[in-house]
Amino acid sequence: MARSTAIIGLALIVFSQLNKLEICLILIFVIGMSTSLTLASISNFIQLILSNENKRGLTSIFTTTFLGILLFNNLFFGGLASQFGITNALGFKGIGCIIGSDIFYRKLPVMKKIVYPIHLDMGLIPQPNKS
Repeated sequence: MARSTAIIGLALIVFSQLNKLEICLILIFVIGMSTSLTLASISNFIQLILSNENKRGLTSIFTTTFLGILLFNNLFFGGLASQFGITNALGFKGIGCIIGSDIFYRKLPVMKKIVYPIHLDMGLIPQPNKS
């Protein structure tokens, strides 16, 4: 998840600075695929740490919250683009993605300590041999 978000950020920064259509189309493809990968990863992560009773409720809350935040994201960056230009707004969005992926990457060891016992209990990870 952290890598795909960093790729989105880098691709947005490069996209904001380029004027060649062919390269921009490739970058938009990379951004779209990385976004899809990130969303699928987040959804899988949430579903793997939940019990079956809680999956539907929390997944629907996650989807509703995520789609609701997207509206404010678009509103914020639309205002940013009208004040500072679309090139600068896309660059700022790319920097935000990179900073967010860095923060997430630094929190991964803590999350692994929390999720590892859950995955052991669910049988997703083989039990370590104590010989």
